[in-house]
Amino acid sequence: MEKTDALVRQLYQTTRIITKELNRLLGQYELHSSEWTVIASIREKGVVSQIILAEHLNIEPSAISKSLVALEKKGLIKREEGSDKRAKMVSLTSKALALYPKWEKIVRQHRKQILQGISDEKLSDLFLTFETIFSNAQDIKK
Repeated sequence: MEKTDALVRQLYQTTRIITKELNRLLGQYELHSSEWTVIASIREKGVVSQIILAEHLNIEPSAISKSLVALEKKGLIKREEGSDKRAKMVSLTSKALALYPKWEKIVRQHRKQILQGISDEKLSDLFLTFETIFSNAQDIKK
């Protein structure tokens, strides 16, 4: 197996195990890691359009719409018409805002555990490497 194949395989396996464990931890709140990512992004951006949210998360509009429907059914987000009636604006509900600190604590603890023993310098290098991989992947789409 070539190094590049092994690297990409390791990347996939790592993201899958991270996602699987975070899903287990957030499961007590009937929340998935992908939903957490959406919620955290809405919290960061405030009231945001679905289109901007999809772009921010690099998710197809149909996929973000599906996630938002599920979050809406759980009472965690609300969608309203924006100034442009075609654009839906998304915000967190009071229920989501009340639960957010509990979810955030779980996520922070999980991240602390999976990154333990890695120096700040190595984390910075890794971040830059992932940024480059992401950029290269985006360039392929063009």
